Amino acid sequence: MFGFFKSGARDAVACDISRAAVKMLAFSYNSEKREFSRLDHQIFAFPEFSDKFNNFTRALAALEAFLNNTAKHLGRRIERVLVSVPDSALLMDVHNFRFIRPNPETTVSSGELAELWKKLEAEAGERLLPEGAPPRAYDLIPAEPEHFSIDGYTVKGKMRRSGKELTIAALVSAWPDEFAEAVETLSQKFPKTNFRILPEAAAIRDYIGFRTHSDFSGIAADIGAEDSTLLLFSNGVFNDCWSFPFGGNDVTRAIAKAFAVSFGDAETLKRQWSQAALDEAAAKLAHTAASRVIEFWKHEWGTLLTTQAETGVIAPEICLMGGGARLPILADAFSDSDWLELFSSGQRSRVWLLPREEGAKPFLQSWPFASGGDEVIFSLVSRMIQQEHAW
Repeated sequence: MFGFFKSGARDAVACDISRAAVKMLAFSYNSEKREFSRLDHQIFAFPEFSDKFNNFTRALAALEAFLNNTAKHLGRRIERVLVSVPDSALLMDVHNFRFIRPNPETTVSSGELAELWKKLEAEAGERLLPEGAPPRAYDLIPAEPEHFSIDGYTVKGKMRRSGKELTIAALVSAWPDEFAEAVETLSQKFPKTNFRILPEAAAIRDYIGFRTHSDFSGIAADIGAEDSTLLLFSNGVFNDCWSFPFGGNDVTRAIAKAFAVSFGDAETLKRQWSQAALDEAAAKLAHTAASRVIEFWKHEWGTLLTTQAETGVIAPEICLMGGGARLPILADAFSDSDWLELFSSGQRSRVWLLPREEGAKPFLQSWPFASGGDEVIFSLVSRMIQQEHAW
């Protein structure tokens, strides 16, 4: 299972770039002893209301300094870096690629899958950008396999089936040229380090798989500071995802306006409210301010999900994650039967917060990040450890 680090302990860095901050974790993992060791970590916050690309270049500058400091002060050379890119900076969609097999009576082999994957990657650009080049130039990010089906039946686990038509569902994404060029410039400064890019949605999808039952159906909402991502699942299969340009900081700004305080003071008030530490009058004011923001979220999400429900069934189960998900009113807000009736297969819902602690312990006992908002970087580390083959 842990073949990624085949020759004992190796050093790696997981880097989660969001709209609001960059989180970095340098670690070592010994595959023989199955031991995780934290080397260093850092969080670098971006200025409020700053440009996406400027934030991305700030994140890469912070990553460069982090790699240099790790080498200088710890005497460690990082071999691999996995970077998650915010969904709001990407074009992305889940596409089904169908292939007719010349020998349907035979079992699908690993070699056949490898050849079909090459064909999929060759077609990915046309699927994502069917009308030709967008107003700005984009580079494809390696596609992420989601699920396989043969003659309409989903295959889970190892591919040991025969059939005529093999369908591969894949998350196809692309990012602006300037983003790709910035990473290429950074990678040239570390020629012995392998850099790989992952869409944030793929990391969230992995985290859902780590922390929920394998047949989860419903909506996963990752609420970040400045944006949010919805992921749609059916019987454990990831079907689609969407990014929205709003998040927990919008609630903070609403509270700041209601209380006539600074953004920082509003963050403190929001945290106290979440911990039931405000008096009744202050809690009521925070609730009123936040409710207006949440109603806007419900409108935007509901409009999109209603359209999706025209072609598929959406289960009335919602799991919340991310730093912006820990608000005391969210469970009630998203349990609204009138809202659920717009798109889901039932009016009664289960709305729950997806924690991390149980999944992190005892394996990652030296985990340095506070729960809430650390799901993506936790997913990156887990993926790097579980990877069976070198990138």
